[in-house]
Amino acid sequence: MVIKKFSILLISVLSVSILCFQCKEKIRFDCAETIYNFEVGVKEYPGKDTFHVGDTMWFEIYSPDILKDLITNNLINYNGVENLGSVIGVQQLDSNNNFIIKAFNKFSHVLVKGKEVTNNMDPELFREYLFEDKNGYYQFKYAFVAHDTGIFRISFTNAANVYRSQDKCSKAAFVINFTQTDQHYYLFPGFQGNQYNKSGTYYFKIQ
Repeated sequence: MVIKKFSILLISVLSVSILCFQCKEKIRFDCAETIYNFEVGVKEYPGKDTFHVGDTMWFEIYSPDILKDLITNNLINYNGVENLGSVIGVQQLDSNNNFIIKAFNKFSHVLVKGKEVTNNMDPELFREYLFEDKNGYYQFKYAFVAHDTGIFRISFTNAANVYRSQDKCSKAAFVINFTQTDQHYYLFPGFQGNQYNKSGTYYFKIQ
């Protein structure tokens, strides 16, 4: 009887130990929670609202990888990221004043800093890129050369579930907004927002 009770107790302890180990493993490897929230700025230059066919416009990110968390205001050294990037979309205004024309292929584009990511999205509308994390800065540099006339917008999406090579659990979300750049919201007919609000969208005209 004593042996039987001891066996039952041993089995119970082992079961609890296994469950606890599984819990720790789940916490360690199933890391879906966002821990940090950051903002990174992208700049367009030369900063004009009107270009000519053949002109080049540049989009650049050069942001320190020590950032202030948007929620706590704490400075976080978030270097060594593996998957920080953005999906960039290009659309043209149609005759009904809607940005629904796919327009990525109406430009030549040269990637100077960063890496293009292969995906299943529509290449006439979207392309995805990763930023470099080098020498203490997130870096991205991209040139667009116009081949057609019209009113266009280029949009950078935010980044989610960003992780570091040495810490894949402490995920971060990044808001990517234009900075030191007039975004020319007035080129969007019927624009209802605040023209001074920051966003990841830049409007321009090619003539």
